[in-house]
Amino acid sequence: MSRFVLYYGDLRPSDSYLASHPEFHYDSDDWFDDDYDIEDDDEIMYMSRTCDVCGRTFTLYDAMSEYAGREPGLSYLPEFDGSLCGHCAADKTDEEYGR
Repeated sequence: MSRFVLYYGDLRPSDSYLASHPEFHYDSDDWFDDDYDIEDDDEIMYMSRTCDVCGRTFTLYDAMSEYAGREPGLSYLPEFDGSLCGHCAADKTDEEYGR
């Protein structure tokens, strides 16, 4: 099950993913969908984002990779929605676990 991440302020798949997957039925009220594979959504994975905490520019791909490197065994998704870079997401996880 994949969680949607922020796409221009909304939690949803990208327009290009929806156009290239006509069998996919997106419901704007859902945050999750069993048939959505976020790693196949290039626009979502590689769009430029700005971290809400540090202001650094990042991609979701970079954030997921950086987070996995600092937090082995934990996944960036579904905890984070694409608003934090991997470094700040890992810092937040460390704070929550008292590390």
